[in-house]
Amino acid sequence: MALPLQEPPLKSGKEKLNLVSDGSETTPLFLEKRSTKTSDIFRSAMETMEHKSRRTKERLTTEFRNALEGVEKKKQKTKEILSKATTEILHAMEDKDQKTQKRRVLGKVGRVIPADAVPRFTEPFAYNATCGSVLEMLFFQRFWIWLSKKVPVWIMPCTLTYTGLAINIICCSILIHYSSDGKGEVPSWVFYLCAFNIFIYQTIDALDGKQSSKLQETQLEEISDHGSDSLSCTFLTLSISIALQLGNCPQLMLAFQIVNLLAFYSTHWQTHVTDVVVFGRL
Repeated sequence: MALPLQEPPLKSGKEKLNLVSDGSETTPLFLEKRSTKTSDIFRSAMETMEHKSRRTKERLTTEFRNALEGVEKKKQKTKEILSKATTEILHAMEDKDQKTQKRRVLGKVGRVIPADAVPRFTEPFAYNATCGSVLEMLFFQRFWIWLSKKVPVWIMPCTLTYTGLAINIICCSILIHYSSDGKGEVPSWVFYLCAFNIFIYQTIDALDGKQSSKLQETQLEEISDHGSDSLSCTFLTLSISIALQLGNCPQLMLAFQIVNLLAFYSTHWQTHVTDVVVFGRL
């Protein structure tokens, strides 16, 4: 008796998916491994991106922090420069105010010696002198008084004194240039220049005292005036010696210098004792 043919049982759809063309059933394991590998690759890629993102964030944070520190340093340096400049400007303004204050004398602009700077020169001082020569009484004194009113108050008496000394030095230097041994001849125009120089020096020497009494009459002005006069006396005596060609007789030239210096010294020694300057009639 023949057995009836039995059809193979039908497989479900899930089981059909496990089949391949050769009939093997290993495909689900392969897909699982592949999925695991893909997940690992994705996870590794994500970790790499996160690591790069963290490094980029740290680098940007560091650069930003350094930039802020640089800005703060520049800001601090700018503040220090501005503070220093402001301090210097304030000091300069204070110095200028002090100088301006010192230049105000009797409501006019001038320069004075502060009382705390030179105490010995702040004592009351009066310059006493007797009347001078005949020409001074008749003409020069009036001329000097008129000219002293034209001198600006911002010109110091010492400036006038040293100007007269400089004129004497220049003229004496010109004479020495043409006759260094005191024997040679000098061009005539040099003598005219020296004569004009003596007139200018005499005028300036009179004006510095009047300017001193107008601005500030202190012992410092007297020291400056008479100190310059002592030097001018030497240069004027030397100029006269060259003009007279006293170089041919050095002993006479030396004696001429000594006599003039002794006359100048004796006059000021008398002034020191009597407090009165005595001028001659000639």
